[in-house]
Formats: sequence, C-alpha cells, structure tokens
Amino acid sequence: MAARAAAAPHGPPPPPLRKGRLTTLLALVLVAALHGAAWFAWNRPVALPDWRGPIAGFAFAPYQRGQSAESEDWPSAAQIAGDLRTIAPLTRRIRTYTVDGGFDRIPALAQEQGLDLRVTLGAWLDGKPRDAAELRRLAAAARARNVELLMVGNEAILRGDLTPAKLAAQIRLLRTMGVRQPISTAEPWHVWLAHPELAQAVDVITIHLLPYWEGLPVADALRFTLEKYDAVAARFPGKRIVVGEVGWPSDGRDIGAARASRVNQAAFLRGFFAEAEKRHLDYFVMEAFDQPWKVSFEGRAAGHWGMFDLDREAKWPLAGMVRETPGWAFWAAGATLFSFLAVLALLSRRPDIRLPGKLLLAGLAQAFVTGITAVILTMAGS
Repeated sequence: MAARAAAAPHGPPPPPLRKGRLTTLLALVLVAALHGAAWFAWNRPVALPDWRGPIAGFAFAPYQRGQSAESEDWPSAAQIAGDLRTIAPLTRRIRTYTVDGGFDRIPALAQEQGLDLRVTLGAWLDGKPRDAAELRRLAAAARARNVELLMVGNEAILRGDLTPAKLAAQIRLLRTMGVRQPISTAEPWHVWLAHPELAQAVDVITIHLLPYWEGLPVADALRFTLEKYDAVAARFPGKRIVVGEVGWPSDGRDIGAARASRVNQAAFLRGFFAEAEKRHLDYFVMEAFDQPWKVSFEGRAAGHWGMFDLDREAKWPLAGMVRETPGWAFWAAGATLFSFLAVLALLSRRPDIRLPGKLLLAGLAQAFVTGITAVILTMAGS
C-alpha cells in the first residue's frame, strides 16, 4: 500500500506554487511592457519639414573605418571614388581640408568617375615647415578644371597655429604660384568679426556656423545661425560669403541646452536647407561622413557630424518621419527577450519571492540588459 502511494502520480501544484508562478509572469510582463513603451517613446516618429531639393555642398573627408589623418592612414583612391559616388546624387559641390595623403587627387578622381562635382580645395596649415609643401601641392592640384575655390587653412587662427598676419602671408605666397581661382580661409564667424583685417587678404570670406558648440537648444539654432551670418555680412558689405561648415551632430555630450541626436540633426539641417534656398546662401554641410578618429582629441560629438554614418548609410531621410534609432524594434525586442528568459530562469527556482521583489529584480535585470544594448549601439556607431 505504501509503495503504491509513493508511485501515485502527482496532482496539481499547491495554491502557493501556482500563485508564485502567476506573480512571476505578471512581473515579467509588466516590466517588458514598460520597457517596450520606453523604447517607443524614445524612438517615436517625429514629423519634420521635408526637403526635396539639392544640397549646396558637403564638407568631404573620406576616411574609412580605422583610418585617421593623425596616424596618416589615408583612404585609397578606390575608397575616395566610392565616397564621391555616394554623395554625387545629393550635391554638385564638395569642400576638402588637405592635399596630403592623396587628397590632391580628389578633383581628378571626380572627373574620372564622370561626376559633375565642383571642388573647393583646401590646404591644411598649422604653422609648421610642412605648410610650404602643402601650398605647393594645392597650387598643383588647382590646375584641375573642376576646382572653383582654394581654401588656405581651416581654423588656423582659432587654434592659435597662425596669426592673421602670418596667414595673410601664406595667402600672398599662394598667389605667386600662378593659381587662377579665388582664395579664402575658413574660421568661425566670431574670428572674422574679431580680426576684420583678415578679410583684406582673401577674395571670399568662409565662415563656420555650428550652434551646437554655442550650447543652444536646437529650437533656437537656426535663428542663431542666420543672425551670425547676417552679422558677418553687415561687417563686410560687398564681400562674397561662403558658409564653410554648418550642421549638428547626431551623437555626443550635451553642451548647455544643445543636445546631439539624429532627430535634432535632421530638424536643424532640413530647416537650414529651406532657409538657405530662400536666401540664396552658399554653404557646405558639416559633413558628409562620420569621422570617429576625431573623438580622441575633440570629444564624442566630433565623430558624429556626418549625414552618413561610418558604413555610408544615410542617418535619416530628407523627407518623411525621422526616428532616433533606426531598427529600434529589433534591439528592444532582443533586450526584452534576453532579460525575460534570464529572470524567468532565476525566479523559477524562487517562486516564493513576493511580487514587489520580483518587480524589482525584473526591473534591475532589464535595466542592465538595456544598458549593455545601449553600449553596443554606441560602439556600432563609432
């Protein structure tokens, strides 16, 4: 009789055990729902004014993953040509920053690809002996028919590498080399106002308008940008002005009220494109492609000014809704499922834990997994 009793099949679990399983499931479902709602709220589609016209120009630095001007690891001619083909459907003009590392061949590469791209060709000056060779390369590359403007230095005065007088001397030196194009140099708007004598040395004033660095909220950024453009134009009447850099980063630390994000980048640039068309402004977007090699010395935002990411994928469309994280549903579902299964396995051993404890455990686990997911997304965009 005792043996038969021992071998008898088990009945349904006792009520406390059934209740424990139900509270486990309830805790997991509640946390998963809150997690999904948070992802959706962060990545809700944002309606912005469409832009269906061309883009006046791009700042063009075709460094690929792992390449850097600092390490002199330069892109190949094939890589440069590929990047030229990527942006050619959007614009007819590009601006470069150096003629070192084979970048002096960019005008010729554009012609070889049959691309209708006009080039503002730049020389990087930092007050070192190599500046002379850079100017000679610039003069030689300027023979290409599609070079329309020469840029002698980029923010050299802002960095303190050159004084206005020394920069003007370099511009005069380039003029002796037989170049036919107009000559400019690029500095933030406030440098031109602080050093009006610099305008006498150039044919064209090139200004940088980057309101993110000014700590402004994106809602005020366009107004600020146009005001500073007007201030420079009023200070130098009759002088041609080019906006050499204008943009907003898609990632980076907050500076004052300025927040770097994809949605903010899209909002600022779409709005600027429309205003620039109304005012007939000459500009270059900062910039075509993300440049993560800059992060080590300029901060995280410096690597994320591109309209295209490091894989040459557009970060957002020029028309239609914009989301902060493309493919967010995949990442949200993965993080939810991983956390759900991990906590379920743990709580199956401890069904006696009360509901508040289960909610706390599930919430902490979900927060941890979501944090890891955010790190992966950040690294993927670097």
